Amino acid sequence: MVFADVKQRRGLLGSVVCALVLWVPFSVQAATYYVSPQGNDAWSGTSQSQPWRTIGRVNQQNLNPGDQVLFQAKQTFSGSLYLAPEDTGTLASPVVIGSYGDGRALISSGTKKGLFAYNVNGLTVKDLNFVGSGSTVSTETGVSIYTDAADGREGVKIYSIDVSKYGKNGIEIGGWNSTHAYRHVRVSFSDTHHNRNNGLIVYGQVPYANEDVYVEDVDAYYNSGIPGQSGNSGSGIVLGNVRQGTVEFSKAYENGWLCDASEGPAGIWTYDSTEVVIQSNQSFRNRTGGPADGDGYDLDRNVSYSTLQYNESYENEGAGYLMAHSPNNANHTGNLVRNNTSRDDGRKNSYGGIVLWGRIRNATVQDNDVTISPAPSGKPAAVVVANWSIPWNCVENVLFTGNTFETSSGGRLVNVSPSQVQCSSGLRFHGNSYYAAGSFRILWGSKEYSSVKAWHNATGQE
Repeated sequence: MVFADVKQRRGLLGSVVCALVLWVPFSVQAATYYVSPQGNDAWSGTSQSQPWRTIGRVNQQNLNPGDQVLFQAKQTFSGSLYLAPEDTGTLASPVVIGSYGDGRALISSGTKKGLFAYNVNGLTVKDLNFVGSGSTVSTETGVSIYTDAADGREGVKIYSIDVSKYGKNGIEIGGWNSTHAYRHVRVSFSDTHHNRNNGLIVYGQVPYANEDVYVEDVDAYYNSGIPGQSGNSGSGIVLGNVRQGTVEFSKAYENGWLCDASEGPAGIWTYDSTEVVIQSNQSFRNRTGGPADGDGYDLDRNVSYSTLQYNESYENEGAGYLMAHSPNNANHTGNLVRNNTSRDDGRKNSYGGIVLWGRIRNATVQDNDVTISPAPSGKPAAVVVANWSIPWNCVENVLFTGNTFETSSGGRLVNVSPSQVQCSSGLRFHGNSYYAAGSFRILWGSKEYSSVKAWHNATGQE
């Protein structure tokens, strides 16, 4: 606000001064700042003929809604970008960090973060490459957007970027110290690869801390995981603590091979979330260095009312499609796995095409196509229902229907562990198709059946 007019009037009696102050809105016009190796930090930066030169000069500038910082395409800039709470935009007028010219600029941040944004609203990052000093040299994340504000933040858009060679995550968006993190998040048309931990992760302190998260056409690959560190799994795309999220038209492959934790990696997965849709993706050849996981897809701990559909999974060391719930509660409920394909998953540790572990409630597995061949390690099955290490957590009201299960060379079509057979309620197989090239094998608890008819006569299934 500014003073538009000040008039001073003095009365004839005394020294009384009256001031009339008229207040009018003050608008700051959005600016575009250019950065070039041929620039000078003493220049204005507001034209391509007067650009700044360094990331350090960018970090000194207070940015306002609608401002843009554009780096010259096909040029390399050394340093780490930092956006403070003052450098904030809005949903309608975000601060934009990107490139100008034909192509992308490269931010080479060495052992530091490529970009760190702290407690900012309205941020768009686009058309940039971020490169660290190497996944075993760097100890930082490539693009980190973080809030600890009590009310969270909103309006993050990331598209057309490439993030690689960082010691933690490629891209991370989330918050701590609050029940809210980020709302209205978009990540699209980007690659995150050759990082030490996850490719892309959204996270929060409590379930559902993030809201309205959309991931489209993101490729996450060759993210290795950190040996000896539980929780640093090397997954591809992770939605954690999300209410209403979507991952679609994305790829996750060759991730997780160095993770040796008991809770391992997956290509695309979600946890502590509700109303998440994972659809029309490819996840393949994801691996694990330990006793667990290496899955294609996973609806994990405390996930509810979420859907895996129209996805493709193949040659993962863990499950093609996993529903897993370890806590002794009823939070994993109302989920749907339908119209997916799994080919030769379960390459290690006796996983399978579709795996349910723990207390999975009120779930439907429908119209999926699963093919399993013998694996180099373990004994995979088209379907596995188990509760290894948590025999008191049992499935409730789970329906398998309309699926096609096919095995070769004596592989098991169905493997339901003895403890699940004993304690499950409402586990039902109905209207599925079974094909076996070689021995027909269904393991139900401790008994194996060589035909659907024999299985039906003994258990009432199918």
